[in-house]
Amino acid sequence: MNTKRQATSSISPKKTFLICTEGTKTEPEYFEMLNRFFRNVNIKCPRSSTSKNSPRAVLKQMKREIKNLGFQDTDQAWIVTDKNEWSEKQLNEPYQWSTECENFGFAVSNPNFEYWLLLHFEDGCDIDSAKKLNRKLKVHIPNYNKSIDSRFFSKEKVENAVQRAQKLDVPPCLDWPRSIGQTTVYKLVKQIIET
Repeated sequence: MNTKRQATSSISPKKTFLICTEGTKTEPEYFEMLNRFFRNVNIKCPRSSTSKNSPRAVLKQMKREIKNLGFQDTDQAWIVTDKNEWSEKQLNEPYQWSTECENFGFAVSNPNFEYWLLLHFEDGCDIDSAKKLNRKLKVHIPNYNKSIDSRFFSKEKVENAVQRAQKLDVPPCLDWPRSIGQTTVYKLVKQIIET
């Protein structure tokens, strides 16, 4: 057990969710927002210094962060990435890592994280391209430019997104979504909500 975290409080420490993401702006801002909505957990989403990260680069960052954090048995570590241009081989490496421990996870949105955002507002059933996705998202978040404006989100909308994504994930995806218009980010967010 990490004595530094234990010594600061006699109360059990909050469960930590360590989340490393492909994106360097949208995803960290989103998870920082969740940290404010769900105060029973501690969400750490470190930002990468590069603007575009491959799944392999995100995995390397995750391994470094786990060492630095002093990872506990009760903590969870998740890699969040997009499907869009990444190959099966590129996605398989972080997926395989996620199977090494029950507290590790891998969440992918197809085509990208914006699909997960869209599900906060609607069912997102007729998305067949990233271009169409962006147009639909701007209906709900005018002037969307990869930045999270928390005024457009709420705990209820987050819970609705989980329910919508879960309905679309039939049968449940075991690794990552192959079809545009699917996301497994709900699995991570559901864990955060239920903690």
